[in-house]
Amino acid sequence: MLICCLCAPTFAQTTLPLGQQVVSFDDHGAWQLLDAEGRKIASGATLFYAKGWQTTGQSQKTITKTGENTWSGEMVDRNSKIKSTFTQTVQATEDQISITVKVEPQGNIPSEDIPMIVMRLPQELHEGHKLSIGKTYTLPADNKWGYGDYIKLWLTNNAIKLSNGVSMSVWKRGKGQYARYEVRVRMDGPKRDKDKTISQPYELTLTLRKVTEEAAAAAKSDAKQPVAFVGQVDVIDSGKKKAQAPKRDVQAEYLTNYQRVLSEPTSARFNHTVAHNWIRQALAARTQNQPADKQVDQVEAYLQCLSVAYDLDARQRHMSLFKQLVGPLDTASFDIAFEQVTNQLKSGELDGLLDRCLLTLKLAKNLEKQALSSYQTSYYPGSIVNQHSWVKALYLNGYKKHRDGLNAGEPYPWDIAWDTGLSLSLGGQAADYHVDRTWTTNTWHHQTTNTDIFFSVLTPVTLIEKVKDLTLDQLSSPVTHLLTPDRNVSVIIGKSDALPMPKLSDNWFVLRTGKGVLLCFTGKQPAALQNTNKQIQLTWKEQTYLAMLAFPSSIGTDDLIQQANFWQDIVIALPTQAMEIASNNKVEYRYQYRTQQDDWQSQPNHVSPVPHLAVLANDNDFHKHTLAGNDVFAYMNGKQATWSTAQINKQPMYRGLNDDAKHLIKDGRAEHWVSLGANSVRLCIYHQDEDQHGYDLFDGALKQCHKVGLKVLVDPHDFVYKTTRKGLPTDADAPQKFAAMWEKLATISKQYPGTVIGYDLYNELRLKTHEWDKWAPIAELAIARIRKVDTTTPIYAGCTDMSNATGYHATKLLSDPNVIYSFHHYAMHSFTHQNIFRHKPREAFVFYPGWTPLIDWGAKQTYGDAELLWWDRWSMAASVYPALKFAAKNKVNMHCGEFAPVGWSKPRAAEASMLWTIDAMDLFEQRNIVWHLWNKGFGLTIDQVKDKVTDVWQTRNQPYQLPTQ
Repeated sequence: MLICCLCAPTFAQTTLPLGQQVVSFDDHGAWQLLDAEGRKIASGATLFYAKGWQTTGQSQKTITKTGENTWSGEMVDRNSKIKSTFTQTVQATEDQISITVKVEPQGNIPSEDIPMIVMRLPQELHEGHKLSIGKTYTLPADNKWGYGDYIKLWLTNNAIKLSNGVSMSVWKRGKGQYARYEVRVRMDGPKRDKDKTISQPYELTLTLRKVTEEAAAAAKSDAKQPVAFVGQVDVIDSGKKKAQAPKRDVQAEYLTNYQRVLSEPTSARFNHTVAHNWIRQALAARTQNQPADKQVDQVEAYLQCLSVAYDLDARQRHMSLFKQLVGPLDTASFDIAFEQVTNQLKSGELDGLLDRCLLTLKLAKNLEKQALSSYQTSYYPGSIVNQHSWVKALYLNGYKKHRDGLNAGEPYPWDIAWDTGLSLSLGGQAADYHVDRTWTTNTWHHQTTNTDIFFSVLTPVTLIEKVKDLTLDQLSSPVTHLLTPDRNVSVIIGKSDALPMPKLSDNWFVLRTGKGVLLCFTGKQPAALQNTNKQIQLTWKEQTYLAMLAFPSSIGTDDLIQQANFWQDIVIALPTQAMEIASNNKVEYRYQYRTQQDDWQSQPNHVSPVPHLAVLANDNDFHKHTLAGNDVFAYMNGKQATWSTAQINKQPMYRGLNDDAKHLIKDGRAEHWVSLGANSVRLCIYHQDEDQHGYDLFDGALKQCHKVGLKVLVDPHDFVYKTTRKGLPTDADAPQKFAAMWEKLATISKQYPGTVIGYDLYNELRLKTHEWDKWAPIAELAIARIRKVDTTTPIYAGCTDMSNATGYHATKLLSDPNVIYSFHHYAMHSFTHQNIFRHKPREAFVFYPGWTPLIDWGAKQTYGDAELLWWDRWSMAASVYPALKFAAKNKVNMHCGEFAPVGWSKPRAAEASMLWTIDAMDLFEQRNIVWHLWNKGFGLTIDQVKDKVTDVWQTRNQPYQLPTQ
């Protein structure tokens, strides 16, 4: 048995180009080799060998990343005692990547306990190909041994050369998509002592080299096989070989990352062929050490325009929906202009394209004004009248909280996961689909089968239309039972059963697994069902539809039948799109339905779903149907839903930015901000010794703001306790000092009546989400001291988790009723903080809206092998859903203390930063959230952002009035 020194590799930490291939390393030094199309050819790691292949229980995380290309840790024996320290360094040139492993024994290590290198080869690529490890075997092979000085991969006609004789073995491991071959290389190079132990330091270097022309030609002879190369392994003594200095091909990295972004599915109107051609030409040039400046500029200019085009595409989709559900809207000029944009993108004619994109965006904004004038509502849903609109974050629907906590991951046809634990794939890969997105629905169209798949937050139903043969693949648990409408018929399904479907007396049937239950509705009698372990194949004689709901595995038969009786008439007329009309104290939703017919003459039941936030916030007697646990589906009968919003607690809208006391005094900026239209400032006080100087700075800044009429939110950003870096004031007397600081700040504030709008207790709580109770007593103490001085000014209280909205999963109400709850908004961080890691060469730009990588804070990089997520104004709203839910449930007001894209998004992504900021401001305006832009190296440093922010300030920061639209 091998004990791995890494845990669930993500391969998202370090990415280095190798010709047209890429080598990636994870947190614990494991690597993988990808071909030009992103397919994994081989992966490897240094593992600890335990005698007899027995599990020894060592830590799974003994090796961690300690530098840009360095990993360090400890190797332990089977008694979990430290036996050696371990260091791995990676150095790269254009032609090769060298991985050097250095082991320094702490005492004597038994020779059978020394580490080994394990290389994994995916079975799907290498099955049937030859592998030589002293002898030649044709894969599959299992427990084959050999001794010699080379390993040869016949797939690419290249060898791994070893300078000393070593022992090697090949094993077959895993099943299904995880099946692989493991080549295990014992590190027998180190000198052994007489007692067969090792006590002297030693190092080994594994070198991955660029594919040779001969190997590439051989691989191209079989078009189905990728071109890849695993190079040479040299076993050397410490100090005998001088490592070459690392060298990054930054241009190739840029292009490879852009290629990934452009390979993800999007609307059918966008065809990225021309951009892919530029990338291929440029990567080919880089393999010959030729510059690719022109192509990099072309691709980045293309992506710059594409981000605006994505925004225009979303707007046009909602204009169309507006015209169908609300009323006429003259979009002819916009439609013509947008068609010209898409045609230029397809042809790659970049001259003047950005200007055309921005002019078309201006037409779209004018249409917003026309819609407001004619209908008192916008074609883009959302209004300050109703803070409780639909949000794409309902986990019952397959929309899921992402592992980084900040992003609501949308379901993809090849990756659907419900909160019950059940997951599956409807087949295909990303390249097989086009997708159209609205604020409530994702519609995926399979280009080969012509099947349409609807995911919507309006209901928990996944709808699949125009289907005749359907495979439910990669089920998280095998199907064990089939239940039909006749409650006496429950068929036990074996792992490889094929059976004709029982005659259904109604339009539904149930598939039960160990991790959840699928309630399925169909328009026609299925012909057959084939079960193969974690795969179900359904066939019909004619094309029809299938609708699915997921429930926990604990649900009983009687409850399932109750669910089937409720939903069977709704899926005949399933609401899939919506528009919102809100004015004065009323909100109305109009819905679009997908109408079906079935063989059981089911009659459609039109219902109007109610947003989950509205259910939390309103006392209206909505119809509620229990789904599972405490989750409900709320609705009103009929095709429209209307209710009063008079009880929404609206607050005055303060719109401004962050500034610090020192520079506000020094540069006289209070008057400048007022001239730009800002009506408030979040006044940041930075760390000072506990003397009067810091308070004097605060007093001086308040005086300047009071003079020019600029409102102030008091923020001891990093004051007295250096709170951002150190965390909570937890020393025995620190909470009292913290509270005393607040009493003194409130006392100074009272000298300037009408200027201070609130006291922001703490900048960013360096606490985990569930640790609210550590902070609440200190907050209550500070509030009590403030209230001794000031009984009326609101308290602003942030959440845990560094003030990210996810902190509201565990936040509780404070005792003071006059509290406005605050959060900071930078999602996605990979966009708002792009190029923030300045110790490395600048990374490729990130664009918005569009496909965006997850940032890797640990490795300090944005791109790499990180998962890509679609990011737009609807996923942005979903990212703050925990805060919106907290506000609706508790009927409190919210504040965004910081938001902005970093200034380093210039020059290429400046327009994307503008679009992100527009969407963020719209989100806050629609939800009645007070906001302050972060401006230290962010925000107004980008001219395009400054123009839009100041426009909002100047048009909306008038004496406060409740909106009439």
